[in-house]
Amino acid sequence: MEKEIVVALITATGAVLASVVAASAVLLAAKRVVDRKKVKLAYINALKDVHYLLLVEQAHVDMQLSVIGKSNKVMVRDVIRKESGLDLSGKNSISAIRRRLSHYEEMDD
Repeated sequence: MEKEIVVALITATGAVLASVVAASAVLLAAKRVVDRKKVKLAYINALKDVHYLLLVEQAHVDMQLSVIGKSNKVMVRDVIRKESGLDLSGKNSISAIRRRLSHYEEMDD
């Protein structure tokens, strides 16, 4: 009789362990999906911020052109480049950002 009890306990323990492993796998997969969505949302927000700042820059250029006849955009970018050591990659133009944002909006549909 004791052998039957031990066998039953081992079988039950195996079933519990299998359930725990399966539940852990599901939790890890769910966490990855949530993390991926958070990263995607952060990326979309960053694209929108860059888009906004480029539009602000363009508005300043237009205002300067109408007031003084030149934009000074290149001069300002040179100053920023020299002072901060940062430079634009050229990969985030207004049109490129619009395309990427459109792509992500289509993915959500």
